[in-house]
Amino acid sequence: MGDFPPGLWARARLLAAGLLVALPGCAEVPPCDVVPGHESHAIGNAGCMVIRDERMLVVRDRHSGRLGFPGGARDPREPAQCTAARETWEETGYRVRVGPEVARFGRDFFLYRCFAGDRAALNDPPQVPFSSRIEIESVHWLRPADIDSQDWRFPEQFPYVLRLFEQEIRP
Repeated sequence: MGDFPPGLWARARLLAAGLLVALPGCAEVPPCDVVPGHESHAIGNAGCMVIRDERMLVVRDRHSGRLGFPGGARDPREPAQCTAARETWEETGYRVRVGPEVARFGRDFFLYRCFAGDRAALNDPPQVPFSSRIEIESVHWLRPADIDSQDWRFPEQFPYVLRLFEQEIRP
């Protein structure tokens, strides 16, 4: 698979399946930006917990109709932190700086506390990037208290998500 840009193989598979018309933005993937002192060699699928004004950035999955953190599958040899940043950018259009790991779901999904790469950009109404509309229905800034646990992608994890959120906004 060589030295192709992150996300290229996933997009190529969609293109081959006739689900994408082009490979939009594959050269535009921002570089992986990690908060100094929080570098990790973890490998696995990953996502970001991004918080602004006591709201979390969440995406609604088109297939399940449920909410979850932006995140997804890693590309070959991609560190989990870079997966979290890339997937967040692909699903929301927001560039983030990846901070510490805040949770691990199962053995291979890492959740990182991520921060706005450009604080001003987070004030725009979130839009699903064109290249992710097959997978993502919508992007939202929501207060966790306003989310019904049954609307969360993995309802059994939602009480833990609430605790994580509280820890992050009230350290």
